[in-house]
Amino acid sequence: MGATFTGGFRRFRAGLALATLGGTLLPAWGWGPVAHRTIGAIADAHLTPAAKTLVARTLGGATLADVANWADAVRATPEYAHTAGYHFEQMADGETYVESLRRRTPRQLERGGLVAALMAAHLTLRDPRAPARDKTDALKFLAHLAGDVHQPLHTGRPEDRGGSMIHFDWFGRRTTLHRAWDSGLILAGHPDLLRPGLTAREVSDTYARQLLAQFEEIPVNVTMDVRGWMEESVSLRPAAYYPLYETDAAGYVAWNIADVDRRVYVAGFRLAKMLNDIAARRPPPDSEGRLWEEMKSIMGDPRQIIRLRPLPGADRGAEPARARRR
Repeated sequence: MGATFTGGFRRFRAGLALATLGGTLLPAWGWGPVAHRTIGAIADAHLTPAAKTLVARTLGGATLADVANWADAVRATPEYAHTAGYHFEQMADGETYVESLRRRTPRQLERGGLVAALMAAHLTLRDPRAPARDKTDALKFLAHLAGDVHQPLHTGRPEDRGGSMIHFDWFGRRTTLHRAWDSGLILAGHPDLLRPGLTAREVSDTYARQLLAQFEEIPVNVTMDVRGWMEESVSLRPAAYYPLYETDAAGYVAWNIADVDRRVYVAGFRLAKMLNDIAARRPPPDSEGRLWEEMKSIMGDPRQIIRLRPLPGADRGAEPARARRR
């Protein structure tokens, strides 16, 4: 990415700062380009030698950090437009994932969702019969969706579309709660990342180094448990939805930034563990098989719904447009 930060810094009373350009607040990043690339970089740092070889072979020499934003870019193109629904789940308060599946209409089930897409990508990478091109797209999706499942508002309430229908002023700029989580919290909480001339890649690499140092000695539950990871995100929703954002943006950032940092780090660590297990041919836990069977009983075989490859006949020459924001 060639985007750079220019202009000055605007200081807030809580010590937070956001970059400005010509007096207009720059679009900030959260679980957007910077966070996803950071998750990829953290995963790259925790790969075993065998997993590094697997990733390099599957991605043609690219790293997980290099491809972490690919899934967001391609969902705005005709050939991958069908994957837009793979980035989130919508669960009502007090509702489990399986209960949310049972609530959905057949048409909603046909659109797929984050859990099914993540697990389908994981199974494709484990399948020795899967073509190389299928595994390449599966790994690109896995590198991205492992981040999305750790973002609380990617498992948001259906009535407000994961915060997308909650509008408010964020440091003088009109936004939505979902976009604040996708695009604002990290840079608002880490103004030290904003230095003139830095590219998004350099900001991500700096943030990754900070998190690797901060959490190196902190234990992380790395067992593959997609349902559990999503439940962790859901457990953070009360803090995400707490209406402090309406009156005190700086206080809201201070309230949530520690959880944001940990979620970004844990997502990268767990992504690496999945790939280390695949490279070592260690089977996934039995709990993942049980979840898959529960999903099949409600929606049919998810692999018949989730399509990680481009649709046949789509224009492969189209340039990726800016990914649509929820």
